[in-house]
Amino acid sequence: MINEEIILVVNNAEFVYHSLYDLFLGINSNFKLILLIAEDQLDKIKLDNKNINIFEKHIFNLRNALNESQINFAKKISHSLEIIKTFKNNNHYFVYNLGELLLNCKNNEIEALIYKICYENFHRAKDEEFIEDEILKKIVPNFCQDIIASVKLSGFGKGKNAAFA
Repeated sequence: MINEEIILVVNNAEFVYHSLYDLFLGINSNFKLILLIAEDQLDKIKLDNKNINIFEKHIFNLRNALNESQINFAKKISHSLEIIKTFKNNNHYFVYNLGELLLNCKNNEIEALIYKICYENFHRAKDEEFIEDEILKKIVPNFCQDIIASVKLSGFGKGKNAAFA
């Protein structure tokens, strides 16, 4: 008999969703399962009614944890990162897939970084320059050589973002 609570967190496991009801038959009530499902994946999940009804459902959207100013700031940073996506070199345009070449550079990832930075540094949560510097400290070390070239050639490193130059 298990007396301690057991919590299992499952992410990206669509292949087991159809078996979840069977999993819970005969399992101790101290067992908890947390499914992390991306919002855009919800409509793809094939669960029948018996499976859906045995679960508590909670929707967590990071945007609920951010204020409007932080959401807008994330958009601003994401937009400024798009500058390095395309640059002209010798009359050729090079277009990079930021999702493939840059880690933590999608808007939702920038929002998550803002949340983490503000949570860990709550006394500086309104200091956008500090937050931007912290975000750059997280993402710049992951730049590949192609992105570094794009930064240099795109003009992104001029002005406020001189750390890129």
